[in-house]
Amino acid sequence: MAFDAFEEFRVRIKGSKRFKKVKARSETEAVSVFLGKQFGPPSPFEIETIERVKRRRRK
Repeated sequence: MAFDAFEEFRVRIKGSKRFKKVKARSETEAVSVFLGKQFGPPSPFEIETIERVKRRRRK
């Protein structure tokens, strides 16, 4: 499928307790997708944690 290149990331902003799940190809893209724009300068939000969600699918 086309989703093989995508990975799931959990992104959290400083001062927030909740994670948001984002599907992206890389960490930087996950950040930009998380902030609601495709590409652009770093945002005013400080991202505290970003981690790759490991998921192995059995076919």
